[in-house]
Amino acid sequence: MAETIGRPFSRSSTEIQLPGSRHIEQGNLKPPSVNPVTELAGSRVAMGAYQSNLKVIAALDDLNRRTVDLLKIRGESFA
Repeated sequence: MAETIGRPFSRSSTEIQLPGSRHIEQGNLKPPSVNPVTELAGSRVAMGAYQSNLKVIAALDDLNRRTVDLLKIRGESFA
């Protein structure tokens, strides 16, 4: 018999045989195939990496701005 969670949507359920040994009872809820704790931990790691990358990009933008400012100053002194 298929594993069900909660109550079926309808009183009559029809079994559907899938290739292999798995089957689904139509009208019943299927258990999730992901682990929410693992997914949450993975999203926190991804968010930390994203924030680190934003800091690197901000530092490079600042470096580029300072370089352009220095080139402008040097260009004015030679004119």
